[in-house]
Amino acid sequence: MENAYSDKLVQALPATCATTNESSKARIGRALRRIWAKRLKWTRLKEKFYLKWAESIAEAARSGGDDQQELDWDSYDKIKAEIANRQLQWAADKAKAKELAKLRAERAAKARAEKMERLAQKRKERDLKAKAREQTQKKIQRKSKEEKEELAISKELRWGIFDGSFMVDLLCHTMIHKKKSMDSKISMQKNMVNGHHLTIEKLDLEFIRREKMRRKVLLADQIRAAKSKRVECVAGEAVTNSLVHPP
Repeated sequence: MENAYSDKLVQALPATCATTNESSKARIGRALRRIWAKRLKWTRLKEKFYLKWAESIAEAARSGGDDQQELDWDSYDKIKAEIANRQLQWAADKAKAKELAKLRAERAAKARAEKMERLAQKRKERDLKAKAREQTQKKIQRKSKEEKEELAISKELRWGIFDGSFMVDLLCHTMIHKKKSMDSKISMQKNMVNGHHLTIEKLDLEFIRREKMRRKVLLADQIRAAKSKRVECVAGEAVTNSLVHPP
């Protein structure tokens, strides 16, 4: 590692710090892998050259010269076996390096996928929270608008309700007064018109009850008509605003 940092290519890379992002780290890693791959390639070439040289020396020693007798010794076989073992080791190292590179790539892809999944989950949670806040705000605004409309309608109908109640009470008072007057007149002929008096009293009470019911129905109709008129005015204003200020 010290040799790697002493290399000029590595020294030219930006220094890592706490604020280094993932892309910078990835570029540094790729640069280091290229440097070590290049050095490993030169090292293997040197070893191959050495093995070729050792093999040629062993073959020359075994065969001898033109005027020399061929020697029978085991050094050549040992060198050949060593060369074969080294070639097998190189193949194994190459396969291992390839497998390690594959594992690193898989880990990196898995880490990226997990990171993207976490970011998507956070984005989804943030959108859900924003949507919930928006719906809550809309509910509050809608409730406030309804309360304002009800308050305006109640103000508009306040005097009408008072007048209706007053008229009902006045009518009841008038009918009671008439009833008392009629009772005083009929009391003089109580024995003669006793049954007729009871019938008139029932009719008066029934008339008062029906009059009160009619007034209540008229009052409810007035309230509903005022609410409908208010809703139509609000809808008309919305349509006018949309025409004057199109989206």
